[in-house]
Amino acid sequence: MINSTIQRDKKQELLDKTLEKGMHQNRMLRAIKKCGITFNIWLKSDENGYATDKYDWTSLMGMDKKKLLKSLPQYFEEYISSATLSTVTKIWQDFQKVYDVLNAWSPTEDSTDFFFEQVNNVFTITLGDVSIIPPGKTSVHYENYASFIAGNQIF
Repeated sequence: MINSTIQRDKKQELLDKTLEKGMHQNRMLRAIKKCGITFNIWLKSDENGYATDKYDWTSLMGMDKKKLLKSLPQYFEEYISSATLSTVTKIWQDFQKVYDVLNAWSPTEDSTDFFFEQVNNVFTITLGDVSIIPPGKTSVHYENYASFIAGNQIF
């Protein structure tokens, strides 16, 4: 998301020199800060101390990651293109569901099945046609689920 936002700014700045530099990046930073997270993006320096065209950013740890995962989607409209907003929001929210199951102390069989279905959803959205089948399950169950998703145009 960070790289996409930076690239979006660069493309728009090339087309319109009157735009605020780093407009979407600044909006993203404000959105992250609204979530109560300290976060920055900066240009990397080379071995001689000169700026490069590569970026680096604050690494998030523990609770900051969890807080951002839960809170940031409400601010996506502020900096994500309307063309990709619904897809990005869906991926983000599906990943949060997967993350919640992964962090359960003792997941049930139903939550494990849900986990694999959600992982398939996230990967299908981002990578295309993939199938991740949990141990002890047949591919038929997951192919049927994928057919259901495709047939109902959930994505």
